[in-house]
Amino acid sequence: MTQQISLGQSGRADEAVLEDGIREIAPDLAYRRLVMVNVVFYGSPDAGDRGWVLVDTGVVGTKSFIVSAAEARFGKGARPSAIVLTHGHFDHVGALEDLAAEWDVPVYAHKIEQPYLNGSAAYPPGDPEVGGGLMAKLSPLYPTKPVDVSTRLRA
Repeated sequence: MTQQISLGQSGRADEAVLEDGIREIAPDLAYRRLVMVNVVFYGSPDAGDRGWVLVDTGVVGTKSFIVSAAEARFGKGARPSAIVLTHGHFDHVGALEDLAAEWDVPVYAHKIEQPYLNGSAAYPPGDPEVGGGLMAKLSPLYPTKPVDVSTRLRA
């Protein structure tokens, strides 16, 4: 079984909690905690429209939180130059289709993840035996439905 190793405070980056729940860990790197996952904003606060990148898009229903945090950090109407996905799990692609369309941006993901993002395959169900925690036990209940951003998807 995997065991987590605590780093202690010295192993953590300093962070400042800013408006709208944004946590800044470097001048050009910040994140916003959402229900089960964080979304990351890469770009300096004065980057403006198309001068920053969004990493992951949270769960369904978090679009307004992401847009609000993006506007608080980069200015009203500031859109990213791209959305980058770490993977295609439901808690990382929840607002993807809506945000990609509204912002008219390309979506980048590893080629192995692309079937789950172009609508051609459902994500594999979670394994309740991995990790041993409550989230792992609940994993068979997680949605696996694919999203379709095929027209915007890039490797």
